[in-house]
Amino acid sequence: MDGVIEDWSFPRAFNLASDPKERWNIIWQNSWIGDEIGAFIAAYGASVRQYPNVASGQPNEPPPRHGAGNVVADEGKPQHG
Repeated sequence: MDGVIEDWSFPRAFNLASDPKERWNIIWQNSWIGDEIGAFIAAYGASVRQYPNVASGQPNEPPPRHGAGNVVADEGKPQHG
């Protein structure tokens, strides 16, 4: 919170057990990490494109419910709280 704003446009990895303040980027010594997490990063990117994150400062309201308790799904019956 009170640190310097940094450019995080390239991958970083930290050993939180030995470096809980995330001071030392170990990605270069552990290049295998990129191969392991590449699919997860791609899936996250696709997810954010389909379901964008809530913009900063906007209310974080729950998405509409589908199924039991939903007025549309229950053909006009009131929702149960």
